[in-house]
This record gives sequence, structure tokens and C-alpha cells, in this order.
Amino acid sequence: MERNKQIDISKGIAIILMILGHSFILTANWTNFFFKFVYSFHMPLFIIFSGYYFKIGGGGGGILKKNLKLIKPYLITALVGCIILSVFSIDDALRYAKGCIVGTVGSPVSKIRFYTWQAGAIWFLLALFWCKVYFALIVKYLNRWWLEASVFLSLIFIFICYNFINIPLCIGAGFTFLIFYAIGLFLHRIDINAIKHRWLIYLFWFVSLYYTTLNTAQYTYDILPLSILGAVCGTITIYDLSYHIKGYFAKFLTYAGKNTLLILCCHSVAWATKDTILTSLGYDKTEAFSNDIAFLKLTILYFLVLYLTNKSILKCFKS
Repeated sequence: MERNKQIDISKGIAIILMILGHSFILTANWTNFFFKFVYSFHMPLFIIFSGYYFKIGGGGGGILKKNLKLIKPYLITALVGCIILSVFSIDDALRYAKGCIVGTVGSPVSKIRFYTWQAGAIWFLLALFWCKVYFALIVKYLNRWWLEASVFLSLIFIFICYNFINIPLCIGAGFTFLIFYAIGLFLHRIDINAIKHRWLIYLFWFVSLYYTTLNTAQYTYDILPLSILGAVCGTITIYDLSYHIKGYFAKFLTYAGKNTLLILCCHSVAWATKDTILTSLGYDKTEAFSNDIAFLKLTILYFLVLYLTNKSILKCFKS
């Protein structure tokens, strides 16, 4: 399927906002509004536009085999993070390795939690891998009920993961992604550009920002229907906004959108290693500004190293 430039620009916007959303300076000084704004749509946007490109009945090969391209960058990122950490602290390297097994953060109220072990932003790749596998199976065996089945399974696992357990390897998180993935395919089928009364969509998103909070990593949907619809409306709003971005900024965002996988993985390694590196170099890792600058510098450094490295490795990070 031919690439949609608006989607690339939208993904570019979302990946940059993701990096900024992990910045303590911005999330603290904006009284958490910036945090709510970014998290209201940025992860769902990637899932929705991944589902947008799903082709029912397209391609041969096994379901697992076709989706393994998400596992390779996950494993490479985890390995690189562990190697860098092991140079400074074996304990930190082991902690990160455990985090890569657990995957995402998990609900703050679930009966079984793994807060001390986290993989960073690459948890998204593992969850999306499972989501794509589940969705392909749903389409294969439930045929025309793919939308209803996806919504039902998502709601069930949002409830389970939020209240009871953050299932390791993002097995549960993959189910919670299904609702957004199926909506992505639905938007493609009805033609996202043909949806009328767009101002109502924009308005609904801003209303949702006021009344609810969404955090897919913690399975937090304060008002579930409003959170999900708000994420969809936010995605469409960013998509429409991308149409009006021109010139060099559009080229930059298009490039970022085409390389979101590489940026995500570099950002994850920076997240995993920054505290250990700052401590080893004698910096105060609790000082917010220094922490954020180090975060940005490491993300750029890892990106450049990977970008200039062996092309066969780089292929694993193509979005």
C-alpha cells in the first residue's frame, strides 16, 4: 500500500511529542497539561495508523513470521541497553534485562505489579507485535466480526490488566491495543478524508482533555469511552493538522515519521542508560534540566551511531 504523507508527518509529530513528554521539565512546569495532551493520543496514533495499513487477505506466510520485524529491533535495543549499562553497573544491566521481559509499567492499582522493572518506550513494539498477531487471527477466524471482536477483547483486557496483573512480555497489552488497531482499519475503509463535520472531532478531543486522562502503558482510561474516543479524535486532528505543514518543517517531520522505529529505540536506550551514565560521570541525576539535556543528547548520539552503522542492522529499524 502506498505511503500516506499526512500519516508520516503525523507520526513525526507524535514521536517528537513522545520524547518531549518524557521530559521532566515540560511535564512538571506545564502543571501536567502537556503530559495529558501528549498522552491523550500519541501512542494510540501509532496503533491506529498501523491498523490503517492492515490488508485483509494480503500476503502469504505465517502470521508470526510476518510480524517478527517488530521483535528484532526490540531485542537489539534491549541488548544494546544491557551492554552499555553493564560497562557502568551490572546491577542496572540486570534490572533493565528484567524490565525487557516484563515490558510495560503496569497499572498503579493492579494486584500484581512490576514497577521496579521497566523496558522503556520499546514496550510498545512488543505490545504492537502481539496486537498484530491477535488481529490477524481474529480476521482469519472471525471474518466480518473483526471490529466487534477487537473492541470486546480490548475492553476485557483493559479491565484485567488495570485491576489484576500486568501480564509479562506485553501479552495483555497487545490485547488492549486491539481497539485502536481495528479503528485504524475502519478509518481506512470509510476513508479518513471523507469524514464530515471535522470541527466536532476537534472539539470532542479538547473536551476529553479536560475530563479524562489516558496512559496506555498503565492501562489508565479514566473515563473509558471518552478516553478512547478522545484518542481517536486527537489522532484525526493531528492528521488534519499535518496537511497544513509545509516546507522544510514538513520534510523534517516526514523523515521523522518514516524513521519512528529507529528514533523510538534510540530514545529507549537513552532512557535506560541516562541515570547510570550521569551518576558515573559525577552529575546530579535529580537535577531536572541536566537530566533532560542528557536525555536528549543520548537520544541524538545513539540515533547517529545507529544511522551510520552497518546497513543490514539499520534495516531492522525501518518503520
